[in-house]
Amino acid sequence: MRAASPQAWWERVQKLAGPLATALAGMEPNVREEITQRALAAGANASRREGDEIVLAGSVLIGSGHTPPR
Repeated sequence: MRAASPQAWWERVQKLAGPLATALAGMEPNVREEITQRALAAGANASRREGDEIVLAGSVLIGSGHTPPR
């Protein structure tokens, strides 16, 4: 994942992760801010600078299936 900064990454994460956004919205502002600061620190530690962006390495596991007709 590429982002302009750890802050831009964290904003995107909150928008894409519906349950996370819902949970954060229900928290006290000071708790939400503490989580934000920890997430930004973790994002900064897990990323590397590449040009004018940060890059976070990762992988995505996707699965699908269906029930065969009877």
